[in-house]
Amino acid sequence: MFLNTTQEDFIIFALAIGDGVDLSELKAMVINESYIYEVNSFDTLQDFLPTLQNNLCSELPLPQDVEDGVTAPPFHLRGPSLEIFNSTSRV
Repeated sequence: MFLNTTQEDFIIFALAIGDGVDLSELKAMVINESYIYEVNSFDTLQDFLPTLQNNLCSELPLPQDVEDGVTAPPFHLRGPSLEIFNSTSRV
């Protein structure tokens, strides 16, 4: 199922791990090169997670003003080593 969305509906971040990453491919995916993060290996990723979490959360938009009594539900991103909650929850 595909959602009716536009590119403005998303902020895409890219994480390059290791030496064999094609950065030109990652640059084509993001709208701003500052959204590309690089680490040397999965071993160094753990040390980088606090920085990554802070950067991602600072880029996420704050909830919009209420219109007709409705706001968007909170979102929740989860990964094997990374858990991010929206700004109204926790990081």
